[in-house]
Amino acid sequence: MTYLVLAIAASTVHHVLFKAFARFRIDLLSAIVANYAVCVVIGWNAAAAPAFRAGLIAENWFPCSLAQGSLFVACLFAMGRTTGTHGVAAASLATRLSVAIPTLAAFLLYGDVVTTLKITGILVALAAWAVFDERLHRGMLSALAIGAGSIMLVHL
Repeated sequence: MTYLVLAIAASTVHHVLFKAFARFRIDLLSAIVANYAVCVVIGWNAAAAPAFRAGLIAENWFPCSLAQGSLFVACLFAMGRTTGTHGVAAASLATRLSVAIPTLAAFLLYGDVVTTLKITGILVALAAWAVFDERLHRGMLSALAIGAGSIMLVHL
């Protein structure tokens, strides 16, 4: 339960900070890249084993890790732009709606069992999207496109 509360709090802080970036005219991409660099340094220092070793770049998973890192920055950027343009509530809704895409992918790609509860959850998410401000659709569609692209990339 503690981790759930921390995850919700961190997600909320993301949106509030992105709104503050827009308000104070802080360059979003620079802030995201700086944050990413700080996280890499902290992770590198906190790791029990050496983070880099000879031949790491030659590993078959390395290009996918670079793509995933790039998509992470792109998703944060899309989330930040949506928050700055349309507000915290709209971006939060778009972020929550993005859960529907992996759920659909689980049904289609992995043969996950379709239940009434899962279908109801997807329909409620889509209904919330439909009734929300029409101006939001462009921002949400770009975030959804990035999410769909990341799912396809993982399965290549």
